[in-house]
Amino acid sequence: MTLMVKALIVDDSEADRELIKRALARGGEEFAIREAATREEMEAWLRAERFDVVITDYDIAGFTGLEVLDAVQAVQPEAPVILVTGTGSEEIAVSALKKGAADYVVKSTGHIQRLPSLIAAVVERVALAREREALQDDLRRSEEKYRALVETAREAILGVAGDTYVTVFSGAAEKMFGYAAAEVIGRPFGILAPAHEADIRGWLGQAATGDADGGFRTLDMTRCDGSSFPGELSLSAFAANGLGYTAVIRDVSAKRRLEREVARLDRLAAVGEMVTGIAHEVRNPLAAIATSAAVVKTDLAAAGLDAEGADWIMAGVEKIEGLLERFFDFARPLEVRRQRCDLAALLRDVLGEDAFQLERAGVRVTWAIRPDLPAVDADADLLRVVVTNVVKNAREAMREGGELAVKVDLGADQGQDFVRVAFTDSGVGITPEAAQRLLEPFFTTKTQGVGLGLPLCYKIIKAHGGEFAIVGLEVGAEIAFTLPVGDW
Repeated sequence: MTLMVKALIVDDSEADRELIKRALARGGEEFAIREAATREEMEAWLRAERFDVVITDYDIAGFTGLEVLDAVQAVQPEAPVILVTGTGSEEIAVSALKKGAADYVVKSTGHIQRLPSLIAAVVERVALAREREALQDDLRRSEEKYRALVETAREAILGVAGDTYVTVFSGAAEKMFGYAAAEVIGRPFGILAPAHEADIRGWLGQAATGDADGGFRTLDMTRCDGSSFPGELSLSAFAANGLGYTAVIRDVSAKRRLEREVARLDRLAAVGEMVTGIAHEVRNPLAAIATSAAVVKTDLAAAGLDAEGADWIMAGVEKIEGLLERFFDFARPLEVRRQRCDLAALLRDVLGEDAFQLERAGVRVTWAIRPDLPAVDADADLLRVVVTNVVKNAREAMREGGELAVKVDLGADQGQDFVRVAFTDSGVGITPEAAQRLLEPFFTTKTQGVGLGLPLCYKIIKAHGGEFAIVGLEVGAEIAFTLPVGDW
């Protein structure tokens, strides 16, 4: 099927327009022809219709073919313009070509006859250029979409060549590992997990042969500063200009931390149930012992005998009763009565109550409290228990005196503002392993105590939606907790 070519002829000579029309009529294409003898007619047609080709004389009354070219490019830039020039006007034609004309033909009967084939070639060339441009636009959009997907993904996305060298390093990967893309691209993938370099080669081989299960493998990843974090790695192979791989890496530090927190809370709940049962069983015979000791003391006193032994028994019973009460405090479910709480005032109040004991122990307290500290939504009585326990632990860690630094500041995590309270002592210090275990019930580094104070603090802060952590330092230790800022 022959396509209709819409052509606009711009020429002030009717004879020349007829010459062009006759030449087109003898060609193999069908033409729908519009004619313009003046600038006004040309501009009107350009506004009214879309043309596949514009054929213009160079020398027109009142304007030139170069001005026609400008007008067409301004209104219909996709329409090719063919310039018809007089003999010996090749310089003009070259100027027109430099300005964007599609081609030119000399105005003579012999040359005009090849106008149909010239138009066909020009129209086909323009169509191919449009198709190529459309494909380039599609490719550009596809690349932009791919780049957006890679750069906005929360996981680190890497491209890995068949020789295990990194070819793509996403923005999330830069944040996760601390490297700039230029520092990693071209280097072996193994630098991101040196402890698993041999494993990674094996996994890449499995992905290449289709033996990989496509799931995530857990391994230790290494940042640019040498620190490590737990990661999950998924690999998939692709063939494009050779074998390559896509690596997706997740930082599962938060996931692992949450798993540890859940496990710790489960242990606390289990220990609480066990402690409650034991305490109930102990209290009945303990009451009988206390009653019997009181009777013995009375009888001994009546007989004029020394009742010191009975006093020892009764003192021991009171000590055990106090211990059982601590067990019950730890085991019973927390009832958090939230209210607007001025945390800075609470801290100064508790430390003021403990000032005498701190001074007697030779402990100096320093403060660094943010002045614009917002109130928190918390149970003030429970927070007093936390602060009292933390200060008591710090004081006992500084047997020879020292300094207790109290710092209160604001922070944010995942859109939630929080207040962070940190107590840093200059005491004997603890190892990182012991620091973690201090949150377990009945573990203690002190010669006295049952190891329930800090686990109770942890339980209270978690019930408020905060975090509680102990960090061993080169000198001393830091105990810190966070509380969400109230939505007032």
